This record gives sequence, structure tokens and C-alpha cells, in this order.
Amino acid sequence: MKARFSYPLLFLVPSVMVSALVAILAVGAGAGILWIFVFGDDPWPEVAETWLLGLLISVFTLVLTALVWASYEFGKRQEPLDGLAGKHIVIAIAVTILLPALVLLRQWRIGALGS
Repeated sequence: MKARFSYPLLFLVPSVMVSALVAILAVGAGAGILWIFVFGDDPWPEVAETWLLGLLISVFTLVLTALVWASYEFGKRQEPLDGLAGKHIVIAIAVTILLPALVLLRQWRIGALGS
């Protein structure tokens, strides 16, 4: 398989996780801005939830598309050299393991997991 196709497949799971985290942060920031500057503690209209969901989907899609495109382009540049490098496989596996581990560690430290 050509490296231009191997890299997007190799980094697909980490790209999805990073895209989800960025989208959640964007929605949190958007909700914070709406709460502080627009709606406050008053009841929020339904359209606010619809816009936040649209923001979540848009940011997730844009970031995932950018990351997959970047990995495709990187793979295309790797083809003349040596194709898929072993250290890139290790990096993809490490990112796939470390991102959920960091989220679980944070949840454990604030007391959301267990007693």
C-alpha cells in the first residue's frame, strides 16, 4: 500500500480523538460566551442548543478533514524516501493510547472516577 494511503489510515483514530477534543473545547467556549455575554442565567432558547450542536459538528468535521488531509500529504512526501516509517507507527500508537489516558487521569484526579 502506498504511504499516501497508509498514513491517513494509521492516524485516523488519533485524528478522530483530537478532532473530538477540539470540538468539545469549541462548544464549551461557545457555551461560555453565550452564558456570560448573551443569555446569562435566564432560560436559553432552543436555537442556542441547535447552534452549539452545529458548531460541534462543524468544528469536528473541519479539524478531522484537515488532519486526514495533512496525513495524506505527509504520506505523499514520504513515498520517495522509504514509505511508512516505523517510528511513525510508534507515534500513532502512542498518541492513540496517551490521549484517552490523559482524559482518564484528569477524571481520576478531580474525583469523577471512583471514590
